[in-house]
Amino acid sequence: MGSILMATTSIMLCAGLAAVISSTYSVKKPLNNSVFGAHDEFMVAIKYVTVLSVFLFSFLCHTSSIRFISQASILINTPQDPAFVVGPDYVSKLLEKGYLLNTVGYRLFYAALPLLLWIFGPVLVFMCSIVVVTLLYNLDFVFGFGRKNKTMQEIAIATAGAGAGAGSGSGSGSLCIPQLIHSFISSHYPAFSTNPLPKFKIRMKATHVWHLQLNVKDIIVMSGSRKRPVWIILLVNFVILFLIVAYVYSPTTSAACFIFSSKDCTLIFHKQPPALKVPARELTDGETISQVVISEILRTPPVESNNPKIAFLFLTPGTLPFEALWAKFFQGHEGRFSVYVHASREKPVHKTRYFKGRDIHSESVVWGQISMVDAERRLLAQALLDPDNQQFVLLSESCIPLQNFDYVYNYLMLTNVSFIDCFVDLGPHGSGRYSEHMMPEVEKKDFRKGSQWFALKRQHAIITMADSLYYTKFKYYCKPNMEGRNCYADEHYLPTFFNMIDPGGIANRSVTYVDWSERRWHPKSFKPVDITLEFLKNLTSIDDFIHFTSDSKRVLTGPCTWNGIKRPCYLFARKFYPETLEKLTLLFSNYTTLSV
Repeated sequence: MGSILMATTSIMLCAGLAAVISSTYSVKKPLNNSVFGAHDEFMVAIKYVTVLSVFLFSFLCHTSSIRFISQASILINTPQDPAFVVGPDYVSKLLEKGYLLNTVGYRLFYAALPLLLWIFGPVLVFMCSIVVVTLLYNLDFVFGFGRKNKTMQEIAIATAGAGAGAGSGSGSGSLCIPQLIHSFISSHYPAFSTNPLPKFKIRMKATHVWHLQLNVKDIIVMSGSRKRPVWIILLVNFVILFLIVAYVYSPTTSAACFIFSSKDCTLIFHKQPPALKVPARELTDGETISQVVISEILRTPPVESNNPKIAFLFLTPGTLPFEALWAKFFQGHEGRFSVYVHASREKPVHKTRYFKGRDIHSESVVWGQISMVDAERRLLAQALLDPDNQQFVLLSESCIPLQNFDYVYNYLMLTNVSFIDCFVDLGPHGSGRYSEHMMPEVEKKDFRKGSQWFALKRQHAIITMADSLYYTKFKYYCKPNMEGRNCYADEHYLPTFFNMIDPGGIANRSVTYVDWSERRWHPKSFKPVDITLEFLKNLTSIDDFIHFTSDSKRVLTGPCTWNGIKRPCYLFARKFYPETLEKLTLLFSNYTTLSV
């Protein structure tokens, strides 16, 4: 019965853990960081796999134990034919295996309890370890029976009585002797109730019924008490002391931090941004205030929200052609996102509840002008009014989602960098657009290029709104047809700005796929004939970024890393013709299947 109960409990816990892993619920929501501890997605995966493995092994041990003991019980209670090939030694071995596997299964189950609580943080592991070690120490190391006058003769008499009762039964069989022995020992000697029974010798009487004779020499009855193994106590105390020190004091490596610490390791080991460069000229009052605010924001850890959300910022000239696809993407995840729409030409007509009433005050936007950056800042300002918005994703009317919502949410929320495209382009459409009028605030060596489609964390979104010094430089000295150059602020302002103030805080890549392989003024657009399941799956599995420079001989490539792990690069993609909507909607559930 015990093995059946433990096997059932183990497999139910495995099923529960599997349900938690596959669900969208975050175990961190109801807990404070001081209890939950730091969480890295890789470490969480290791925790789940470890606990599942231990519980599964416990389940296998208990089920195997049930099989061996059941087989032995059937053989013991079955009249034996003299020609029967199965002898007493075989049945003895079955019993020994059954009880051994039962004990191993119990030990694995006990060991899995602290591991199960490890998912929730180091404090609960510490408390559970103390309880489990204390219980197992007293169960496994018992050195007296409490009633020292008990002798093995009493056990033998009781066993003989049980055997006599079995022999006086009906001729068709006998009672299960091992159960009687186990019941007797459990009632008189609790110390043996959790340990395997000693070896049994089996003999055959003339009645052709199986009988067991307990081998007394296999049980050593201690009338006194043996010296307790002090080394176990010392080892446990050392481990507990180590866990306390690791929990209180900050680890010096990121791996140790993610395992033991209660702090946010992404902040501890995040490279501090360099001190803001002081321009050679005297700053205006507004520029000075801006520099002070930016410096303080960079040094201050972000305030966590109890309900963190992603703000989706749609920059569009009018109606969104893929609104239905985005509605399918958002469905079922209410409360975890916000939508803001900036329509620069005409008021859009919305057809789904996720977009109705989400239009903000909009101004005219001219391609290549600073008005594009102004629209981005306008969207950020509106989204920052909601303190729960922690990530800010800029999208166009031709963008589509490449992953499911849960993947996107975890990808952005569980990292501490902003995804801003940023690279050095030494060609005429990169550094060739630089104007010396940007000196001394922006030097040519700091000038960067990148796609405007960003995903900003809240800290960087606030900094973008606070900046006036660098924004002014790009407003006046980065525009089309200036001194024979075509400089576009939306491609250079944010990459250059964050490269100067917080280079370690950005990923230097975008999470929005754009195909510039044709090296034209505008990226490649995709038509219905291009839309296949294979094409979409290829986009979702790309794990190396490519930067095409204006120097035709130079292409920059590199791995897409997420928290130090190589992962798919893109969450979204553009540019898609409106006519592709039907195919994309049909294939949406098939190509958005990844999980973080």
